[in-house]
Amino acid sequence: MSGNSAQSTTSVVNNKFLNNVRTGTPHLFGKINKVKDFGYIDWIKLIETHPLEDLNKLENKKKQLKLYKPEKDAIELRHLERRGSMPEWFKDLLGRMEKTFYKNHITALGFGSFGPDASSFRIHRDRMDVIYLQVLGNVKLSLWRPTVPVNPVHNTLVSPEDTFHPRKDSDKAEKFWERVFNPDELLWIPRGTYHYIEPINTRLAISFGVEGVINPMSYI
Repeated sequence: MSGNSAQSTTSVVNNKFLNNVRTGTPHLFGKINKVKDFGYIDWIKLIETHPLEDLNKLENKKKQLKLYKPEKDAIELRHLERRGSMPEWFKDLLGRMEKTFYKNHITALGFGSFGPDASSFRIHRDRMDVIYLQVLGNVKLSLWRPTVPVNPVHNTLVSPEDTFHPRKDSDKAEKFWERVFNPDELLWIPRGTYHYIEPINTRLAISFGVEGVINPMSYI
């Protein structure tokens, strides 16, 4: 492929992404070939060295940065964007997002689970735009739409209709997209889009949140 053709192809991909952001449409990037040198030992080191509490205390309230979820066989590492020891592929992605979504604050959450019997959050929507990156292992990720009226997404409030149980609430939401995610695969999930993740095996994913009152659809 010539340089001009490659540049043209990249422009088409970028334009498709921009259009999807503006219209609030989920966008699959495919493989980004960034995380191949990051293994399970690196993840364990990340867990062992992650701070337990937020040093930037808000109103003298302690905020946990490392959360163990034994009922889900999982662990959550918050605010990875603050860690200078993250690998270069993470810093590169974070830098690109900060440059692209310059009016918003980018946060990064590492969520991992252990074994095939682990569970994750219920069908839910987020008040920020999410860029989901599969780092280790595999999950089944699905997108859903409610079949009952729900309240609009609020910037600060969470309503009872923000989550659905994938089995008990089958009459209230329907699946319209599903894919098994492998390491390096990246998905743009617009704010307010209901999604559900089913761990297949031991896995780690990083969820980049495009946060703030301003919706990226209004300026990108």
